[in-house]
Amino acid sequence: PKFEVAPGVAHTAQFQVYVGPLHLGDLTQAWPSLSTALRFYGPGGPFGDTVSDLMDWFAKKLLLNLNWWHRFIPNYGIAIILLTVLVRMFVFPLTIISIRIMKYMTALQPEMTALREKYTDNPQDLQKAMMLIYKERKINPFAGCLPLFLQMPVFFALYRMLWYAFELRGAEFLWIKDLSMPDRMFEIPFLRGLPFVGDSLSYFNLLPFLVTAAMLLSFKLMPQTGPTQNPQQKFMMTFMPIIFGAIGYNFA
Repeated sequence: PKFEVAPGVAHTAQFQVYVGPLHLGDLTQAWPSLSTALRFYGPGGPFGDTVSDLMDWFAKKLLLNLNWWHRFIPNYGIAIILLTVLVRMFVFPLTIISIRIMKYMTALQPEMTALREKYTDNPQDLQKAMMLIYKERKINPFAGCLPLFLQMPVFFALYRMLWYAFELRGAEFLWIKDLSMPDRMFEIPFLRGLPFVGDSLSYFNLLPFLVTAAMLLSFKLMPQTGPTQNPQQKFMMTFMPIIFGAIGYNFA
């Protein structure tokens, strides 16, 4: 705490210091309040202290759940899979809402296509006619985005927790030697030190390719009717998984 020292007066302060990893168990053992030093989301941020505190609280709950799974199955790779399944079950009602709205929108596509052909030169009347159909069918065209938006904080907290949790340091799973780093199956020496990318491609990481393949497969399994026939959307469905794989290539 703040203090003032008068001339000729000495002040002695004693401090208890913790030097070690930001591991929840070690912090709690040192002294009870020290666990607050672990923060996945710092104060402030673009959405203010309240949202940051809430996201940090939720990320810590996810970490506690991860460690709970690890008590029964002492492998953090399996614990991550079980935690992910739990999170997906938690957001499943929102996912179902999004899927239903997407199916409703797909069923309306023939009528929407007919309206576009009818009002080719009159975008204002086209907009009015489309909104009238939405009103008659009691469909909110933006409602499909809301469940996805509500899921975002959950996945942000999960991502942040898995990225910073000390528990994953040195944890092995299948071919992965360290879950806190990219999977790095083997080294590619001749790709080391490339201009602009450095050593980011000097190891072959399999997981990003598996993620890309899984996303492409999921898009292929979607019904090929309605909006998915749009060439631009087809291009995006093919291109976005590749972008995600490239962005996440050096993620843990």
